[in-house]
Amino acid sequence: MTKHTLRAATLLGSLALTACATMDQVTPVPAGTRLMNAEQVSALLAKPATFNNATMGGVRDEFKPGGEVNYSMRMLPARKSGRWKLDGDRLCINVEGDPWDCGDFYQISATRFYFNLRGYDEDYNTLDLQ
Repeated sequence: MTKHTLRAATLLGSLALTACATMDQVTPVPAGTRLMNAEQVSALLAKPATFNNATMGGVRDEFKPGGEVNYSMRMLPARKSGRWKLDGDRLCINVEGDPWDCGDFYQISATRFYFNLRGYDEDYNTLDLQ
């Protein structure tokens, strides 16, 4: 193996490790948020609640009492359904057979929330209640 090939392999290995580590990280919670407990999240989702993504327009999450959730995107003809549940104070979702994904739910204002899920950035996780 030449020095050049060894350097390229080392660089690619480093990039792959960085990408894997980044996908598993949780984005820091935005300033000014208030962590919601299970009682508060249950009260919010006790009636149908629809959230639009605050910055990535067209992403919509519809939570229904009893644990049903629907996810859709305006830009793509994508619509998926799944389940939601509370695990302690954490909100968990499972969409069309994906593994359950749980995160903390924060309130930013009366109509803006933050759902801290792994692998997604702040722009994706900031939700406006409709």
